Amino acid sequence: MYDHTMDPSGDVVLTLKNPNAPFALVTADDSVTFLVSSRHLILASPVLKAALTGGWKEGITSDASHIRGISSSEWDVEAMTILMSIIHHRWSQVPRVVDLELLGKIAIVVDYYQINETVQLMGELWIERLLQKPLPDSYGRELLLWMCVSSVYKDHAIFKHATEVAIWHCPRDVETLQLPIPLAAIARINELRREIPFTITNSLEQLKSDYLWGFKGCNDACRSIQIGALMMKTYSLDLQNRCSGQPLQDGLSLARLVESIRGMETPLWHGHDSDCAQSYRSSLSLCLCRAPHTCRSVQLGFVVGLPPSESSGILSEYAQALASRVEGQMEGLDLSGYI
Repeated sequence: MYDHTMDPSGDVVLTLKNPNAPFALVTADDSVTFLVSSRHLILASPVLKAALTGGWKEGITSDASHIRGISSSEWDVEAMTILMSIIHHRWSQVPRVVDLELLGKIAIVVDYYQINETVQLMGELWIERLLQKPLPDSYGRELLLWMCVSSVYKDHAIFKHATEVAIWHCPRDVETLQLPIPLAAIARINELRREIPFTITNSLEQLKSDYLWGFKGCNDACRSIQIGALMMKTYSLDLQNRCSGQPLQDGLSLARLVESIRGMETPLWHGHDSDCAQSYRSSLSLCLCRAPHTCRSVQLGFVVGLPPSESSGILSEYAQALASRVEGQMEGLDLSGYI
């Protein structure tokens, strides 16, 4: 009579329509029924309590036997069966190990019916078993599932890791895939992906200004060559004249951007050695001691609060210090601010 009997003396039939729908794109005539106890549902879920006691049509009596009916749709049958088993204390029917895919499906239902407290203990057990393998260190569907699971089960450490990876490695704006991830957290991740390049741009613009005003670089030739290399790199990364809130090139992650900054090189060129006894007597004179240029000037552009190497007038040193500073400031989001 019922597909799943959670309570033989139950007084509610929970009907799951269009079960196992992947994206809620189709309408099917299939349905799965659960005979459940209204007492257990009311205690476990404020959403189901409202449906059963608030006069909603989902809570109407279905026949003369006084068994009421509740309809839901598109949840995964296995996930719903596990949750109903937990709510009805049928612990022998509750798996001790689930994969990430199923845990994500369970988390979606937990979030919708607000049964976090009821499932919290099992959620922690499932997560502990899954953590026997390392968390993903690249952006993708698996990372978003972990972001969903950690937010629903309030695992602060996993959420911080997942959001840091998303900020650092996502090649475009982060999407939720319709998972119950706090929208404010997604918005903050995407905001940081715009703020950090803007900060990098400002630092590189300051370096360019220091070259132009003579605060960095030991002579005009030194400054001209280094500013040319700097401008070519910023144009190749679309960092020139960047406005606050402007997104990165599609496909470019912050990790790749910072690695490109770190890879900036100081051009190698041969110039006149000012210490050479054969100093130039005219623009046509030829010095026999044209050695690779070494920038030895005292740097006047030191900025208080920055690491000493970031005050360097040598492009490669400045870029490496800037990249290290950005990496050192990078961290994931604190879940406490989004629940």
